[in-house]
Order: sequence, then structure tokens, then C-alpha cells
Amino acid sequence: MNRREVYKFFEVQEEIQGNSMTEDEVDGLFFSLMDNWNELKGPFALKMIQNYKKTDNEKFKKKIMDYTAMVLLEPSVVSQNQKIIDLGPLILLKNVEAESYNNESLRLYDFIQDLVNLLEENTSKSIIIPIIYECSRLASKFKVCDLNFQTWFDTIRMILTVTKICEWFKDSSFWGLKDTNLKIDTSNYYRSFVYDTNIPCFLDGLLEVYLYEKDELYKPVEILLEQDKTRKQDIILSILKGIEIHNSKLYDIVFLLVKYHPDIKNNFLKYVLMTIRKNLDRNKISFDEQKVISDGFAYNMNNLLLLFSTRIVKGNLSNLIDINFFKQVN
Repeated sequence: MNRREVYKFFEVQEEIQGNSMTEDEVDGLFFSLMDNWNELKGPFALKMIQNYKKTDNEKFKKKIMDYTAMVLLEPSVVSQNQKIIDLGPLILLKNVEAESYNNESLRLYDFIQDLVNLLEENTSKSIIIPIIYECSRLASKFKVCDLNFQTWFDTIRMILTVTKICEWFKDSSFWGLKDTNLKIDTSNYYRSFVYDTNIPCFLDGLLEVYLYEKDELYKPVEILLEQDKTRKQDIILSILKGIEIHNSKLYDIVFLLVKYHPDIKNNFLKYVLMTIRKNLDRNKISFDEQKVISDGFAYNMNNLLLLFSTRIVKGNLSNLIDINFFKQVN
């Protein structure tokens, strides 16, 4: 491995002697850095991303990814901070949020792309899948007028632009259709209704963003209560803007996946059918709100399907238009 490249990554100030380094020498630098890491500098994994460069030698990048994966999946090898240990791979979201606000997501995208391409599939899944589900859970906490939900939608979409990650969604478990075999803790994943599987669909939290939260069934009227006419108009415009942005970003995420492969499209359709079947209780006069989808989920799912229907109808209409007819008229 190139000594100059390695020294730059580890911020070694020594004079460079010789062009190459052995694998054992590089391992020694990694172990030294981990053993002497000062947690006042922040999480070790984020330092790895900060110093990483897309242009690094492939062999050295593979080494960086191996050690980063180890630290993300077994953070106690470096950290004594229980909060960081509990977060595991989710520590990357601290960086994701900062990167999103600073418009510097390219570095993180490159890092994720190399991590997925260079590591064994189950290892990269154990890092990336929890991040996707956590973004979905975090999005569910926002109301549609609070446009900060976009951060988590944009993060998921950025991750899904990595081709290999799209490939993973051929697996129906990530659509809540079967149990996952991944050794990950799914207990904190957002569930909009009662699943028969050990993992829900990753879309659940994204579909939850609405005017009010699931347990606020009797509060919608308060949004406009005792507001003057001008204020009501502003609130309504804000709501319409939020809904339009939300539905557009949700559609972009799902469309990105379903157009990738027919198996993914089938998984999405099966998820929709399963959602309908599991939530028939909403047709009853009385039902347990905690066991079925919320008003917001139902509304957003309806809008999502409407956007797909509109695309299909427009596509079919364009096939029926005779362009030559208009040329003759002109």
C-alpha cells in the first residue's frame, strides 16, 4: 500500500521513507489509532469517514472498510461510551444529518458505495439496513408542515441510489412479508400496524408523516381553531405544500426501487395488499387505533397509489396520441 496515502489517512507527521507499506504495518497503525483514541474527538467511525478518500487505493480502501465495519458492529472495541455502543451503525446518522445540512453528502455517498462494494454482503447489510429503518423511524416523528422530515427522506433516497443496495430489496423481508435472517435488532423499527413477521416494511415510518400524530385522533380541529382568516389561509397553504413535498419524495423513493427490478415491484404490490388485508378493522365502527394504520398512513398510501396510477394513465394516453395528425394540422 502507498505509504504517502496511508500516512495522510492516519495523519502521521513522520518523514516518508519508502513508497510502500506492508499489510502488517498498516494493521499496526489501525490498532495504534484505536488503542489511543480519545473519545473527546468524537466517534471513531466518523473520523474514519472524515479521513477517507474515494481516490484511495482499492486495497487500502478495503482495509478502511474492514476496520470501520468492525467498529460499527462492535463499537466496544474502541468506545467506552455506552451511548455510542448502543447506537452501533446508527452513529453514522449523526454524520448524515450534518452532511445533509452542509450539502456535502457526496463524501458519505462515496463511503457507503465503497463499503457496500468492498465488504461481504451480510456485513454491509447489517450496517446499512438499520440505518434505512432508523431514517424511516425518525421521519415518522415529524408532522407534514415541519419540512425537516425531508432530511430523512433524502438520506434514504441517497442510500438507495447505490445499485447494490437496490438489489437487496428483492428480499421480501424488507417489505415486511417474511422474517429476516439478518442478525440485527429489529425491536425499535417503526411498525404502523401489527405484523406477523419479525421485521416491518421500511416504508412504514415514511408513510406516517401527516398533519397530526397517530394518537392525536381528536386534535385535528385544533390546527385551525381560533385562527383569523389570514392565518388560516397561511396554515392551509403550508399544509398543502408539505403534503405535496412529502408525497413527491415518497413516490421518488418507491419508484426508484420498483423500476429497478420486477421482483421489487411485486414485493411492493404484495406489501400494499398485505396492508389492506391486515387493516380491515378500520372499516368497523370501533377498532383499536394502535393495531391498525393511522389516518395519515391511509391518506399517504392513497396518494402514493394515485401518483402511480397517474403515471400509468399518462403513459397509456401518450401511446394513443397520433403525432402525425398534429403535424398535418399544422
